[in-house]
Amino acid sequence: MPNEDKDKDIDKVEETISEGVSASVQIDEPKLQKEKKQKKEKNPTGQGLIYFLLLIIIAALVAAAYYYFQEQKNQQAMFKQQDNKLLMLGQKINDNDNKNKSRDEAIAKNNQQLQLAIANTDEAIKTSQQATELVNRTQRGWALAEVDYLLRMAHRRLEVARDVAGAIAALKGADSRIEELGDLKLFKIRKQLAKDIASLNAVKQADVNGVVLAVDQMLEHATELPFKSVQSNIQAKLENRTSDDAPEQTKPETDKTFVDSVIETVKQIGDIKIHQRSLNITDSGIQQKRVEQLLYNHLIALRLAALSYDQKSFTYELEQTNNLLTSYYETDNDRIKQLKESLSDYKEIQLSPILPELTKAWVMLQDEMSKPAYKVQQESK
Repeated sequence: MPNEDKDKDIDKVEETISEGVSASVQIDEPKLQKEKKQKKEKNPTGQGLIYFLLLIIIAALVAAAYYYFQEQKNQQAMFKQQDNKLLMLGQKINDNDNKNKSRDEAIAKNNQQLQLAIANTDEAIKTSQQATELVNRTQRGWALAEVDYLLRMAHRRLEVARDVAGAIAALKGADSRIEELGDLKLFKIRKQLAKDIASLNAVKQADVNGVVLAVDQMLEHATELPFKSVQSNIQAKLENRTSDDAPEQTKPETDKTFVDSVIETVKQIGDIKIHQRSLNITDSGIQQKRVEQLLYNHLIALRLAALSYDQKSFTYELEQTNNLLTSYYETDNDRIKQLKESLSDYKEIQLSPILPELTKAWVMLQDEMSKPAYKVQQESK
């Protein structure tokens, strides 16, 4: 069998090869062991140096790490100290700011107190000057000051209160005080005062107090006034119509027929109905109360206009009150007639007459008082 023979031959070759390799390995093993021993004998000194260098490096690294760690701790401690110092400095700065604020407030208060003190000193100086002027004022100065006060009072009584009589009394008092001085330099002031007194006497002042009292009486009796009745108003309307139609020519009774009389009667009845629709009659109590309230309001407004010297409002309220009395109240009644006469008299009253100015004499007096004392003495000599 040729294949089996080939396999056997291959096996033999492999055995011979393996034997040769094992023999060569056995021969090379002693050499390798010798080389290893030689290397071992040489390596201990080199490894010791390496280990020593490694130890030195490790020690240096440890020392460097420890040094770095210590330095870092020192730096952290320094940073903490610096932070504490910064905090202390910040607190000191805040304290200084607070102290500065308190000082500024104290300075401001001191400035205010100084300003108040300066103002008080100025007022004290002014008052002392006025006191010295009053002490050193002569009899003539006192008299002129009294005249000045009287002239001011006359002006205020006339402008504010419209008191003509009070203003005349004040001007007369000033004139008599100047007369007591007997100074010819003040004669021009007396002349002006005489003109002012004459102009005030020419003013016709209305008796406002009398008007107000009369209106008060009207207010008290406003609810007692009689209203118009239907019969009286119809009669008045018919009388007005007959007076208006009087010029017309009417047919004589002899010429009238029955138809004409019927037509005339119907016309009269129609006229009466028309007039009844247009009458201002207060049939119910509510309407009477409204009219009385309206009359009361007009009288109150009339009173206020008189007290405030408002001529326009006074005239308007008089007209409204008169129209109200004519429209709703019995005009034949004596009390109504008296009220209407009083209202017509009040229309002629001038509540705010033109008042003269009282400043010329006062200005002349101020010029006289502004002259120095020595100049006045020289002029008097």
